[in-house]
Amino acid sequence: MDTCKSCGAKIIWAKTESGKSAPFEEDPEGDHVIADGIASRVLLTIGPVQRFVSHFARCPNASRHRKKKPAG
Repeated sequence: MDTCKSCGAKIIWAKTESGKSAPFEEDPEGDHVIADGIASRVLLTIGPVQRFVSHFARCPNASRHRKKKPAG
């Protein structure tokens, strides 16, 4: 576990489906599961699983941390 530097939330870093590292936070209604450091969308689960949501969706300061896309 890590802590968001701007809002203090507990986060975990995982690779997205596109291979980029992103912060996630635990949420029982979240749409991702994390296994071996890889975040995957929840499609079907059998039994209880730990669910996560992208921290960018919740952080009040998310725009400060997003990388700007090159113009073009």
